[in-house]
Amino acid sequence: MLKFSIIIPVYNVEKYLPECVSSVLCQSFEDYEIILVDDGSTDGSGKLCDQYAEKDSRIKVIHQSNQGQAAARNAGIKVAEGDYLLFFDADDLYEQGDLLKEIAQATPGADAVVFNWKEFQHGHDSKEYRPANYLPNMQTEYANGICYLQEVTAMPLYPWYPWFYAFRREFWKEHDFQFPVGVKYEDVALIYKVLLAAKRITTVKDVWYCYRISRPGATTYALKYQTEIDKLSSIGENIHDVQARDLPQKLKKQLCNNFSCLYYSAVIQSFRIEPKEDREKFWELLQEAKWICQYTTEKKQKFVRSIINILGIPNTSALLNLRRMIKEQRSL
Repeated sequence: MLKFSIIIPVYNVEKYLPECVSSVLCQSFEDYEIILVDDGSTDGSGKLCDQYAEKDSRIKVIHQSNQGQAAARNAGIKVAEGDYLLFFDADDLYEQGDLLKEIAQATPGADAVVFNWKEFQHGHDSKEYRPANYLPNMQTEYANGICYLQEVTAMPLYPWYPWFYAFRREFWKEHDFQFPVGVKYEDVALIYKVLLAAKRITTVKDVWYCYRISRPGATTYALKYQTEIDKLSSIGENIHDVQARDLPQKLKKQLCNNFSCLYYSAVIQSFRIEPKEDREKFWELLQEAKWICQYTTEKKQKFVRSIINILGIPNTSALLNLRRMIKEQRSL
């Protein structure tokens, strides 16, 4: 019988943790452990974790000083005993009670199992969602990660979230994968490498994971100077890494295009960096990193590159940020 280790970093999420943990505890497949890693929370999250552990022997708790999400995930992996690792954000939830059962049926021998997800806006009911729908037309099984990535990275904005995968723990340990500590976008830096090493990947096409977006305090919501630097650094290092690997040229092109798309994301987002001094310093870094644009194959991004060449990065950032704000207002 398979066992799952569900690793949940916890940092000041007292308001969201009950719904998250409850969505795991209602799973029909019961052979799992929940590893709550309290990463130096300053609200009541740590105490809440201990209360859960007292009520259910399947729940483990680790308390550590605040070191970031990557360190919390690594700490959870160290104590995990399950056959497969699942990563979970503490403000998200599972949609239905049969996810683990579905994964268990799909796993035999697979290094990774991928399943679908949906997004829901913070402050709205989780039933009001936007499905990701990355998987409906995909195969149920891939012989290796290269085959899998050749298909999914044909979609230029394919994301690198770790939470819509189940990874075989022995496979993870064999390659000694570690989330890079001390940086944001640690999933962008790591997950493609994990998938490239996989020997067999299976898919579960149903939508199971509910990803909360625009939550105040979340990494992807709070725009910070250092966060954007980490993003820029990760995509540059990723492109150099991919170019140095012995991979099919088509896959190299697709992966580098995927990472280059994040450059344009940084250009758009940079107008929101405060204070102004940090914003201007980041624009200088974007100018130095313009070499990333050469790996762009998408028409929209090529068009933005042309605007950058004409107007410069600050003016392009302001223009695209205005466009983003108009779109957000229309969606309200």
